[in-house]
Amino acid sequence: MWIGLIYRINQVEDMDIKYLFAFSIACFLTSFTHANPILSNVSSAENSLITSNNRLFISGDGQFTEAVKTNGAWQKIAIPAYLKNGVKTTCDFLGITELKERSKVYTVCADSVYNPLSTKRLFVLDLNTTVSELHEVGQIQNASLINGVTDDEQGNIYVADSAVLGAGKILKLSLTSNGFTQTTLHQYLLDKPNGLKYDNGHLYATLDAISLLGLTRVVRYDLLNNGIRNERTIFSRISFFDDFNLVNGGIVVADFLAGKVYHVRESDGQLLNQAIVVSPSSVSIGTDPLFNQGDLVVTGKLTGTVIQLQNNWGLQPR
Repeated sequence: MWIGLIYRINQVEDMDIKYLFAFSIACFLTSFTHANPILSNVSSAENSLITSNNRLFISGDGQFTEAVKTNGAWQKIAIPAYLKNGVKTTCDFLGITELKERSKVYTVCADSVYNPLSTKRLFVLDLNTTVSELHEVGQIQNASLINGVTDDEQGNIYVADSAVLGAGKILKLSLTSNGFTQTTLHQYLLDKPNGLKYDNGHLYATLDAISLLGLTRVVRYDLLNNGIRNERTIFSRISFFDDFNLVNGGIVVADFLAGKVYHVRESDGQLLNQAIVVSPSSVSIGTDPLFNQGDLVVTGKLTGTVIQLQNNWGLQPR
């Protein structure tokens, strides 16, 4: 599926243990890119988040991880998760978002990600505490395959339910003092929402076909209190888009099936830059001092790796 890849072996320091891991990437076409390893052995590396105070979190099967750089070497720190009753738990973590006004990170997880009947939960991590822990906010109901997560300035959390069978939906979780209230923001007829992002009154989403392989799109909506309207397709391919991120004037999206990361202008959908990355599942936009401004942090789901993709694309996070 991915032809012409450059395979390199890098020796890295990870939690004081030296790993040799295979790292696969090739970049081409309109711009220069160079890849550096951050983490390996992240089971089904799913999503990444760089917080406003420059902390890097990674979600994956059975683990929620913080990547910490010390003396030039990256380390993988496992973040424990606790249920409401105080019992420590493990589950498959997926979408991540930061509610900046509250200095908190929210993530969703499923006891078994591809089991539509498994329990789904929302967890929160307080960035102001000295000990990093995830604590259950509440259980998410009537969702079969939770996925991407975003939030708005009112403190609402939006969750994509990609649905194991059939079309998916977008859920709205309105936070309360002891949990959240849940409503369905939008039910799709023919699409499965995957990644979600919010910006300035607009909700963005990647939509995949019910068949999983077909027309895949990045779309933008006007966000209302009780729904969405004015769908506009920004970029599309016959493939399978995963998560994405917003940059000034455009988007950067992970094409999981084609093994590519695209940089697209929002105004007209023009493809500006692209790079080949094995099974990319999410992209985050790096900022100083943790990364060079505009570097991409890309998770590779099938390879279990997290990489830093240096580039000259001129990216600025929104």
